[in-house]
Amino acid sequence: ALQGKRGEESSRTGRGTIRVIHGRMASVPLALQLAQLVQLTAPIKGDLDFADVSWFLEGDRVVFERIVFESTLFNNAILQLIGEGEMKFSTTELNTRFRSRSGIALIRDIVGGLGDALYEIEVTGTLREPKARLVPPEKDAKGT
Repeated sequence: ALQGKRGEESSRTGRGTIRVIHGRMASVPLALQLAQLVQLTAPIKGDLDFADVSWFLEGDRVVFERIVFESTLFNNAILQLIGEGEMKFSTTELNTRFRSRSGIALIRDIVGGLGDALYEIEVTGTLREPKARLVPPEKDAKGT
């Protein structure tokens, strides 16, 4: 759902969900393949083929409340990227961060939690030319 007055950027508001199932959105970036080694899994050279994104729009700012991307194999998520962030609507400039999960479902959250303390995956650039890199985790409001 979107609303606002034509020509008045500040009046734009909206909320929505995007879901992609069995689609080819992007190849798994090299930075993520390296991160998988930290999670004790072999790097996967697959495609991201599932997405579930919740977002809202205020003026020129799109806020992604929750983003989940997956690479699946035989209906199993062998790789998950879970994150949040923002995008400037007019330029599609991204400022997002993700945590990765890979491997067997029962242990991926345990091993992934350890990786969360070491790194996050920052995605900047634009939708057409995203740039991914490993960065230290951001501290929350409590400084942890």
